[in-house]
Amino acid sequence: MDKKFITEMTNTAVISGWLFNIICLLGKVLPWFSLIAILGRGIGGLIYLFNIFALILLVMYGWKKIKEGIYLRNLIFIILFLIIFPMIFNKTMSLI
Repeated sequence: MDKKFITEMTNTAVISGWLFNIICLLGKVLPWFSLIAILGRGIGGLIYLFNIFALILLVMYGWKKIKEGIYLRNLIFIILFLIIFPMIFNKTMSLI
């Protein structure tokens, strides 16, 4: 796998994961976003699995180039998403 593919995949995982986290956080303020978060449970699970897969690829193939800023940034964002997402999503689901 080349560097461009891993970079694009991890960027997509980071953006989609944190976008879903923001929607879940907005669900605490507006009920419309909470409804979107509930209807997107399956999509949220797929995004979570996609982030796990991106983390595995990032560690396997990007470990030698981890000193570069984009790999380190994506690694931190993916790990934070994998930790924070279940907490935010469970709190959003408990509001309804």
